[in-house]
Amino acid sequence: LLSRIAIATVVTLFSATTALAETLEVRMGYVQWIPDQGPVLSNVLPEPEDAGLKGAELALQDNSTTGKFLGQTYTLESTVADSGEAALAAFDNMRQAGVELFVVNAPAQTLKAMTAKASDHTLIFNAGAKDDELRTAECNVNLLHTLPSYAMLTDALGQWLNQRRWNEVFLITGPTDADKGWADAFRRSAKRFGLEIVEDKPWTFDADLRRTASKELPLFTQASDYDAVVVADVRGDFGEYVPFNT
Repeated sequence: LLSRIAIATVVTLFSATTALAETLEVRMGYVQWIPDQGPVLSNVLPEPEDAGLKGAELALQDNSTTGKFLGQTYTLESTVADSGEAALAAFDNMRQAGVELFVVNAPAQTLKAMTAKASDHTLIFNAGAKDDELRTAECNVNLLHTLPSYAMLTDALGQWLNQRRWNEVFLITGPTDADKGWADAFRRSAKRFGLEIVEDKPWTFDADLRRTASKELPLFTQASDYDAVVVADVRGDFGEYVPFNT
């Protein structure tokens, strides 16, 4: 879906700036690299590996349907890489071939390496990294975002908890860097919206809890009093065990 939005945005930008032109040819590149996340210890269905690419291809088909009546041609070159180095190489190859519009579904580090290589005429749409630093300290004029950052998501959650007057929160943080990034964003949001984190615990279980959650979670979530449990589990590894087991 995010890739589809990004492709549609690219098309809209170019169509608006060349409305008076008789013909228009837009070349776009799609580069994806999603690191292996390892086995998921829950019943959550993982996102299909080609979800981003299929979204981009569908958006291209939608825009080409109308574009052919207006003399507009859209083409998409795509690479699903198996490493960060391969993703960077694909980005370089596409740029050398004349592509300057990109949709990138990759981690923040890879995305930052691409923006460092980009020319003044290159425009990259971020369709995979929610890291806050890409909108703050590492903000780049060549980079636009098609998905909310962790800070945006946790601000929305914090505002909702405040509106419900669920002001005392038990925070559980998963072991991954993404989990920790999300939790850091929520701690900032908690201060912004007047929430109190009464307990702040890391997730310490590394086993499959599908059969033992009802025994393990009540002990893990013991605290004096709290209104809500907030779980920093970006991948969906353990969050489903928490409801009804605190």
